Amino acid sequence: MGQTRSARSPSDTAASRWSKRVAILVGVLAGGALAVYVAVTALTPMLLPPAHSDYVPRDPALRSRSLYFYVPHGTEPRARVLVFFFGNDVGFWAAHQQLAADLASHGYDVVGYDVKPLIDSLPRGGTVAAAAQREAIFTTRLADLIRASRRELGADTLPLVLVGHSFGAELPAWTASQLSLPRLRGVVAIAPAPRGHLAITAADLANIGDPREPGSFSVAATVATLPRSMRIALLRGGHDRLARADSAIIGAGGSRLRYWVIPLAGHSLRNVLVARYAVRDAVAWAARPF
Repeated sequence: MGQTRSARSPSDTAASRWSKRVAILVGVLAGGALAVYVAVTALTPMLLPPAHSDYVPRDPALRSRSLYFYVPHGTEPRARVLVFFFGNDVGFWAAHQQLAADLASHGYDVVGYDVKPLIDSLPRGGTVAAAAQREAIFTTRLADLIRASRRELGADTLPLVLVGHSFGAELPAWTASQLSLPRLRGVVAIAPAPRGHLAITAADLANIGDPREPGSFSVAATVATLPRSMRIALLRGGHDRLARADSAIIGAGGSRLRYWVIPLAGHSLRNVLVARYAVRDAVAWAARPF
């Protein structure tokens, strides 16, 4: 004897049709979001080409590939804030240049810094002594660069904001904790990892693992040491898997920290068309007196 199939009630049939419609709608929306993401990624290099700085420093000592100067042009008023912008473990590349040029177009003096040559020149070794030597060399040279950049741009009296992306995002808070920089208002960390160090390794380039050797540091613990009067801006791409670092950093920053999530952006910030608005907003916020 064959088995009989039980009849489905009208409510079950309606629910099934509704579930299918919801699934189709979700699929269409997901496909549309993916299409927008791909389109923005593809169009960004065409709409915002690499913004190479055409500024030639008057100080010959500053004429190197490590520093990129961007200043307001045309009818823009004299800059009221100096932004010192750390690149990542690859360099001060196209996305950084585009962001720096955008900030300059909105009235900021910007000094982009390719930190990789200095990091690569530091003494190696996993001992406490080697770490101390790296820190001493790095802080001395960095303080000299910031001082000379201020003098070059006539920005000695301007408020200062430290900005960095990826590997460079771990450096603003660390620098603020190590150096006494006149008129430093705030730091802006774009896509930091949980920990940083003054070395560039294969793990850094692959964005895997957290450094633990002597001299490495927790970004959250470093943020916690900053003066209560200092603003801290934390920016994260909506698709960045390193967002696991953020809860600890936000907790350490407390009321002086503000958090931005950048839509349609991953860790690399290739979609500068979107990211520039958040970066511009974060720098303006960090530059205000607390």
